[in-house]
Amino acid sequence: MDARAFFPKREPGLINHRPRARQINCFTGLKFGTITPTDLDGLIDYHNERFAFLELKLRDAPVTKAQAKAFTRVVDAIEIAKKQACFFVAEHTADDPMEDVPADRCLVRCFYTHQKWHRIVDDITLLAALNRFLGFSTDRIACTILTFEEACRGRPFQEDLSATQAQSPIARAPSVDEIFRSSGGFK
Repeated sequence: MDARAFFPKREPGLINHRPRARQINCFTGLKFGTITPTDLDGLIDYHNERFAFLELKLRDAPVTKAQAKAFTRVVDAIEIAKKQACFFVAEHTADDPMEDVPADRCLVRCFYTHQKWHRIVDDITLLAALNRFLGFSTDRIACTILTFEEACRGRPFQEDLSATQAQSPIARAPSVDEIFRSSGGFK
């Protein structure tokens, strides 16, 4: 049988079947001890060399520890294979669940790569962060290191960020450029 019958041509990035996209998948029957499936809002496989995992949250909604742990393990496994990987957590302000969320304009809350969680100091859109990760931009983006627990909770308040920076013995935060380049995969 022709593969095109299984994979019809569609416009990339568009929701092709909006009613199906609103349908909730129930995983309650897929439980293995305490382990159940997790979901993901987006995945970019860029030429089998760079993998970006995207999780979008409403404002200060936390990432579950189980989901964060699962994707940190996936990112670590991909990096062991000498590929680039990053798990981005971004947030939006669309309170109405019937309203579309423009992912490109979501603000990155934090990201995980090279076995560390990072918080971007200034607001940056998911599109700008992905452009940097995929190598389309060389813009410098300052960030700080987070603990696992800090990464799982909602966006920290500005005063929390200032206190973290004040306690740090490091004079300046590493830039995203330095983090991504540290593995030798980004130029």
